[in-house]
Amino acid sequence: MAQEDRNQRPSGKTPVGKGRSGTSPKTSRVPTEAQRTAVGSGPKGSARQRQSVAPGSSGGNNRTQLIIWGAAIAVIVAVIVVGIVWNISNNKVENAGYGTAAKSTVTMDANGIITMSVGAPTASFDVYEDPLCPYCADFERKYGQQIAQAVDDGKVAVNYHLLNFLDQGSGSGDYSSRATGAMMCAATNIGSTPGAWASLHSKLYEDGVQPTENSVSDMTNEQLAQYVTGAATGAGLAPDAAPVTAAVSCVNSGAMLPTVTTAYNVSAATLTQLVGGVRSPVIVSNGALVDPGQTTWLSTITG
Repeated sequence: MAQEDRNQRPSGKTPVGKGRSGTSPKTSRVPTEAQRTAVGSGPKGSARQRQSVAPGSSGGNNRTQLIIWGAAIAVIVAVIVVGIVWNISNNKVENAGYGTAAKSTVTMDANGIITMSVGAPTASFDVYEDPLCPYCADFERKYGQQIAQAVDDGKVAVNYHLLNFLDQGSGSGDYSSRATGAMMCAATNIGSTPGAWASLHSKLYEDGVQPTENSVSDMTNEQLAQYVTGAATGAGLAPDAAPVTAAVSCVNSGAMLPTVTTAYNVSAATLTQLVGGVRSPVIVSNGALVDPGQTTWLSTITG
């Protein structure tokens, strides 16, 4: 509100009471027209009139400010509530407590695609992921157990396309390639043992196991081989069983690295068509992208 003008003496003749000489001439007590105008309804109004308007305007402004502040607070509260709900939903672990797909077995084709299933389910989807990708770890943490149950129940098969485009983000400079090779070695040697490969896959994405992207260190082949052995023995194989020793030898020698390159080239061509380049994780069903932000995506695929 514009600041009010200072009170001015009402315009008119010299106030009654004193003349220029200082004497007090006799005057009528009846106010003149000029005096009545100054007191009651002059062009600018009297001081009393201005004071009667100002409080009313101030009260209106105060009410408006209260309404604005109330609306602002309501918006802030709503944003906070939505943020809390979104955070809870985003961090919820689906089917928490189920574990890995203990009934599942895997096969690998010539292009390095690893298929995990139980029986011959009619539904399937594809996962493109890099072992160093933190968002892939988030996907596994949130949906891995839900996927495991759907696989164990024979509802769906999962085709894993393992990538190595994050090699340069690893301390060794080739972790993604070597970890992908380790999972391929496990698939071809212990993949027929129920639950073995699924356990290894889940383990390599665990917090505290998966190396941090752009860190100065990661796992050696020997350490990767230890996780392969742990997954095999956890599934019931003896550590010195032929499939286990063959898988360990495969990891340590890097025997699968040529297949890793082949798999990447095939996946990169597909991803370029789907999303315009190579990134992860990317989920695909029947040739169409799946939005894992929609928590019902898996039930939509499995029906």
